[in-house]
Amino acid sequence: MAALIGVVLWLTVGQSGGSSSGANGVVKPVAVSAAGLRTLATVVPSPIYWAGPLPRMRYELSRTTAGGVYVRYLPKGVHAGAKARYLTIATYPVANAFAVTQRAARLKRAVPIAAGSGTVAFYNASRPQSIFYAQSGSEYQVEVYSPSAGQARQLVSSGQVVPAGGNAQGNAARPTAASAQKLRLLAGTLGHPFYWLGAKPGYTYELTRTPNRSIFVRYLPHGVAVGARTPYLTVATYPLAGALQAVERAASQTGSAKIKLARGGIAVVDAGYPKSIHLAFPGSSYQVEVFDPSPARALQVVTSGQVTQVPAGG
Repeated sequence: MAALIGVVLWLTVGQSGGSSSGANGVVKPVAVSAAGLRTLATVVPSPIYWAGPLPRMRYELSRTTAGGVYVRYLPKGVHAGAKARYLTIATYPVANAFAVTQRAARLKRAVPIAAGSGTVAFYNASRPQSIFYAQSGSEYQVEVYSPSAGQARQLVSSGQVVPAGGNAQGNAARPTAASAQKLRLLAGTLGHPFYWLGAKPGYTYELTRTPNRSIFVRYLPHGVAVGARTPYLTVATYPLAGALQAVERAASQTGSAKIKLARGGIAVVDAGYPKSIHLAFPGSSYQVEVFDPSPARALQVVTSGQVTQVPAGG
């Protein structure tokens, strides 16, 4: 408890700086456990966003004298203050954050990200590792940085980045096993489309639904358990108004080649992360992402026309 009180004071006082502040206004980082971070987030006046607890990770908490708070995920054996770059979630106080982020998302080189209703998200084409987003009515802007642009985008699109005080563990989307029949039944009750690659014998379908209406269908080889950390072929469906226009814009701003699909669809390979291909179809408010650990297989899946809506039915 004494340690917690010390960290609370560290977060809430000394806004004018001091001997513990570096030249860039960053206060000396401290190590904190996942449980400590959750508790801390319930007693400080501003939200602290994170991506929930991740296996084999330690957590580093730091702040700036301007009020920004950073949660950095450190692999086992890495100490707080290490210079290397790791997954980091930053929370910035910004008046009218949603409107400010909306304006920034319209600037040249800004590439929109599908992040659900009431949320605006984007990254700069020259720095796809950092994604900025804000929610309607919020006075805080969030930045998700990862050395892997694909990981940053997946965390934002899946809705995994949440306030630590909001019990991220409870809010995190939980994958479940699903049969092809269950996926078809879901398609008939959702009221909006989601996509897959059709039925594939010998695979388990892992279904993940997030609070922001994103849906992930992952193809697990025989014997692989639901929730396995190893990456496998995945089709994600994200709500995004003007999805086709967003894909076209991403192509023009990143210099990526457009791939023409059937039914007027367009796909774009992420040049910085070719394992992920984004696509959309005319008139749709949903963007699709196909991920495969093999970029060549991801491209083959998309160009062969395997990506289709899950048909409604039993």
